[in-house]
Amino acid sequence: MFSVHLAKFDHPLAKVILDPHEEKYSNVNYLRFYLADYIAYIKVDNKPAPMPYSQIALADNKPLYIICRDFERSKELKLMVNMANQQAKRLY
Repeated sequence: MFSVHLAKFDHPLAKVILDPHEEKYSNVNYLRFYLADYIAYIKVDNKPAPMPYSQIALADNKPLYIICRDFERSKELKLMVNMANQQAKRLY
């Protein structure tokens, strides 16, 4: 069964479009999708979602929980800076 939880970057310039990728949380497989300043973490494993993700997953008749992430301290910002620097080196 799929389980989804959401996060949002807290910066107005954090409209991130990066490739989806696989990752593990507590040995459970997830895919991470970037949707502008939101991130969807989708469990793609038969194992149960680990805590606290099982508590904040999207579900009928439950509140919508969105994790707020600090864009300026994120690994995504560092990755994008590295990508931009590599592209700039190729141009010069």
